[in-house]
Amino acid sequence: MEIGIALGTLVERFPELQLAVLYDQLEWRESFRSHALRRLPVSLG
Repeated sequence: MEIGIALGTLVERFPELQLAVLYDQLEWRESFRSHALRRLPVSLG
């Protein structure tokens, strides 16, 4: 529930928020336990 509120607030505050790189350029952690991004570069618009 908290992440939903945080993301909603982020999008409200920065409506032009978008990825700063192409989707294919995102770097993923290599782990058998979780599938997560190393970082999420964004542009605030």
